[in-house]
Parts: sequence; structure tokens; C-alpha cells
Amino acid sequence: MSRSPGLNGSVRSPNLSQTEMTMKLMRTCVSIVLLTLSAALPAFPQQSGSAPAAAMPRLITFSGVVKAANGQTPNGIEGITFALYSEQEGSAPLWIETQNVRLDSAGRYTVQLGAIDPKGLPLELFASGEARWLGVTLEGRVEQPRVLLLSVPYALKAADAETVGGLPASAFVLAAPASAAGDSGRPGASVSPATAALAAAASVTGTGAANTIPLWTSASNLGNSNITQSSGIVSVADTLQLPSTGTATATGGTNSQPLDLLASSFSSSSKAAVSQHFRWQAQAVGNDTASPSGSLNLLYKSGSGTPAQTGLSIASNGVITFAAVQTFPGTVGTVKSVGLAAPTTDFTVSSSPVTTTGTLNFAWKVAPTNLDTPSAIVKRDASGNFSAGAITATSVNAGTLSGNGTAITNVNAASLGGVAAGDYANLALADTFTQPLTVKTAASTSPAFAVQGTGTGAGGFSVDGFGDLTITPGTGTGAKAVNLVTGYSVTSSTGAWSGFSAINLVPGSALYPISSTQAVFYLGFVGGTTVDVGNMALYTTARGSLKVTAVTPVKLKGVSNPTIALTNKSTCPLQPVSTTAVCLVRLDPVAITLSAEADYYLVTYFTSNSNNSAVNAANALGPIPSLAGSFDSVDDTHLAVGQSIPVAATGVPNFLMQVMSN
Repeated sequence: MSRSPGLNGSVRSPNLSQTEMTMKLMRTCVSIVLLTLSAALPAFPQQSGSAPAAAMPRLITFSGVVKAANGQTPNGIEGITFALYSEQEGSAPLWIETQNVRLDSAGRYTVQLGAIDPKGLPLELFASGEARWLGVTLEGRVEQPRVLLLSVPYALKAADAETVGGLPASAFVLAAPASAAGDSGRPGASVSPATAALAAAASVTGTGAANTIPLWTSASNLGNSNITQSSGIVSVADTLQLPSTGTATATGGTNSQPLDLLASSFSSSSKAAVSQHFRWQAQAVGNDTASPSGSLNLLYKSGSGTPAQTGLSIASNGVITFAAVQTFPGTVGTVKSVGLAAPTTDFTVSSSPVTTTGTLNFAWKVAPTNLDTPSAIVKRDASGNFSAGAITATSVNAGTLSGNGTAITNVNAASLGGVAAGDYANLALADTFTQPLTVKTAASTSPAFAVQGTGTGAGGFSVDGFGDLTITPGTGTGAKAVNLVTGYSVTSSTGAWSGFSAINLVPGSALYPISSTQAVFYLGFVGGTTVDVGNMALYTTARGSLKVTAVTPVKLKGVSNPTIALTNKSTCPLQPVSTTAVCLVRLDPVAITLSAEADYYLVTYFTSNSNNSAVNAANALGPIPSLAGSFDSVDDTHLAVGQSIPVAATGVPNFLMQVMSN
């Protein structure tokens, strides 16, 4: 067999006559020439009344056949990726696109390469005139052997004749006719418009960063896009959108472009790799209704074909719909029933458990009531009252009590034995005795009483005839509390403690000579409904110094940041709380022996909120010898050893009314 002159070095078959060979070559050449001419025709101004010229289609028709991995012929829709290369093997693709291709019953298909892009194939793919190889990859498989493109696709290069250097002819100025003297001695010579346009062709300008996909910022300038590729990783530094495939109409909505993810699993039965095709896609919901919406759906297909709905979707309001076969793991497996349990002494339960659909029911055996009804749970009436035959309680606070009261103890009453409560001494307040007071003890060698002075001078009280005085509190069961310093009575108040620290000084110089291994602090409140304490701390300093030498936590019922309900009668028996009805709160005992050689600062921080804005502190009218106070607008309860108290206590104490042994 010999070669004959022809297109692309065509091989001549000895079975064709010279005439047949000539005719076949002519038909091929004519096809190529026609395509080349259609692509190469320059754009001329339209004559008046003539129709505009149609744009050249930048597409390549390609046909192929798909065979399944198991030897069977697939049909339907198959995802196929097409890529153009400069080499038969290796090298990166110059162009790539993926199309969903419809196969016939024999697995044959025909596509137009470049159809995905409205502009078609890029002209620069064939501008160099070098060979181009087409690679075809079926979804989930390796790329098929590449196919060399023949001459016809290279006719796209002819389309460059419509422009000069990528610019239309209108972008150039025609050169003026050359003079006789300037044309190498040829009188009357002139420069053609085409030659002038070619000489003035502009070059592409612009700069870019390495590993960044370029972006046309104008008709002739390149810049950086928001897409980068480095070390096999493609990054998009902007919103990535998969737009709708079209515009919805009353007859139907349109879905988004799909986001496909593919895996490959090996099948032991077919002895071949099987594509695992997952697809996320936004889909139209409620089309042609008053409330159109959408959902994000997951589709799947194993092997070739189009992914189908799995049943998993996310509605526009975030509600997730699971597939029908979805199960939910747990310690006891999938939930199959729901039951209800309640105390049988008080309730009856019916319709439990529910295994498919139904209603769980329960009812009281004896309905709650405010009446004296056996086995009934107490329910207060509209006034907060209820009736009962007998009540057993550790303590009762009541405005009035009826009956003979023979079994009632620890009663907080307005009067006792006909004597008004105000006529009795109150340990929480300063009491004034206008008559001489005599205290007798069981043994003269063991005095067991506390003396609290009320004077505002240099001395709080005086004891004549005792010499050195030492007061030791009892340690047995029922030991009574004694003052460790002089307390005070309330004559004023300070409000609005939101976000403030109350700093109270217990000076060592004011301590009684009492031996006690603990100290109990009492805080007084004269206004507000709820107190929110952020933290409490007791700082020890050297006498007359502000530098902290020890930090001791202070708590109420085991909590350093308690909430105190001033409207609770068990906490504040006298209601409402005021300067004449002080709520005295006893803090937990602090395991510390107060020394006359040191000073002690009790700091209480009130959190910043509306509750504490209404809180009022109990205050004395003026400074007293034993206690002093100040305040700060920050939390001072977290100082460490070596730090200093930020504000010296030079005024009246705030809240702190008593420091006692119990």
C-alpha cells in the first residue's frame, strides 16, 4: 500500500478505484473548505436591508459507544467527561467539560463538544495549529485511550480572521496613504487597511498571581480571579453558586445545577469497579402556589445512570425529612414505642405504651383541692389559703393562728403573754434598757453573758470591777452566739447596688477578747425583692494595712454566689422589708480566729442587673467604732495574696450589721 497526496496524509486503499478515491477526497476537501470558509469569513459592514450574519458555531460533533463494565449494554443517561490534550498520553487537559449524555439501546451517543458554555469551544485551543487529542471518561471509570482530532476542528482557527489580535476591525485607525517620497520611490503607493490593522494589533495586558486562575477584567486585560489552585487543592474565595437550570413557569419549576460526588467501590460479584454517584441538588417545591419554596435533596445511583431521590431532604425552614428506612441509634436501639409512668398512689395511666399512633392519658385519683380532703394534694385557693386538719412542721410563720395552740412551739407572734413583741429584747437589733439591768449566772467563777455597747464615743461599753475581761462562748449543744465586735442598729439605707462591691472593715482594734474558732457575718437588707450575689470573700491584712495576706471564701448555704429572696418569710419574717423591718441574713460560719493583730475586709459583689438596682443596704447614721465601710463599682472579690484592697473603708458599713461567734 502506498501513500498518495491528500488531506492530513490520508492512506489510500488499494480496493478503491482512482475515481472513487478522487471523489471521496473531493467530498472531504469540500467539507473542510466550507467549514473553513464559514469560520474565516471576515465581518463586513451590513448593507442596508440585508440580514445580520449568523455567528459561527464553535462546537465539535463527536460520536461514541458506551459498554458497561460487566459487558452489558447500558442505556438512559450517562455522565461523560470530555477533555482536550496536547499529548496522546500524560499532560494536563487544555479544556474539559462534563455532559449528561443520552444513550440509545446499543449504547451509542452523539454530543457537541463545547455545548455547556454558551460561547462554545475557546478559539485559542486550535490557534497554534498543534495536534489535539480527545480523552473520554465515563463516570466512575478510567479515561479511555485518547483520540486524535482530524482537520475539521482546526478550521475554528479561521474564525480568528474576524479579528486582528483578538480585536475587531473597528478598534483600529486606517493608515493614511503614503507619500511618493516615503514609499521607497514608488509614486502613488498606499498602505492597505488590512496591513495597517495588523500593524496596530494591540497585545493583551494585565498582571496576575501565581496559582491563580486568570479573569478578563476588560476586553484586553487579565487580572486575578477568586479561584486558586495549589498542591492539588482548588480554593474559591467567594460565593460558589450552582444556578437554576432555567426560569420557572406556571407549568413547572426548575432545579439547580447538581453538585455531584463520586466514589468507586469494587464489586466481588462483577469483579469490576462500580461507580457510587451521590448528588446534592436544590429542587423547586410548591410551584405555581401562593407560597413557592424549595428543598435541598440528596440523590444517589450505584453504577451508570441518573441518580434518584433517596428520601433525605432539608426544607427551606431547616426541617429535615429522613428516608423511609431511616433508623435512629441509641442505647436500646431504634425507638419503637413511647410509654408513660406515674405514681400509682396519685394517678391512673391509660393507653401506654403507644407503638404506632395514639394518645397517652393519665388522671388524678384524687384531684388537688384547697379543702381538707384525705389523699388530696394541696392546691391553694385564689387567696393563697387552704384547709387542713393537722399540720406537722419544723417551723410556721403566720399572721394569725386560731385555736388554743397547746401543740404549737417556736411561734413568731405579734405578742406573747399579752406583751407586745416590741417590748422584748431583739438580738438582731440594738436594744435600749432604760432601767438597771442585772445579769446573774449559775456560778460566779464562770460568767456566761455578752455585753454589747451602744455608745458612739471612744468606748462602746464599760465593765467596772472585773479587771481584765475574757469572754468565751459555749461550745456544747445549743451554744449561744456572742458578739465579736460591736454591732449597730439601722438608721439609714443605701440603694442601687447593681454592679457594685460592698467593702466592710472589721478592724482588729475593735475585736472583743473572745476566744472563738469561727466568725459569722450577718448582712442586713432594708429594701428590694431579690438579691443576686456574684461572689463573697474575706480578706486578712496586717493591722492598718491594705495588702492582702490571706483569702477566705464566704458562702450562704454552701454557695458563694447565692440568690436571696427578700419576699420569702422564711428568710425575712418581717414583711415588707424596710428600715423598720430589717431582713437579717446569717451567712455560713467562716473557720477563722479573728486576731487583734490583723484587720479583716468582708467584700460582697452584687451582679449587674435590675434586681440589684432595687436592693437597699442597711446603714448606720454615722461612723461607729467597731465597723467601717466603702464601696467600689467593680468586682473586688477575686483579689490574690499580695494585692491591695482597692478602696479604703472610711465610711459607714454597708449591709454588715453583726460579727458573731455563731
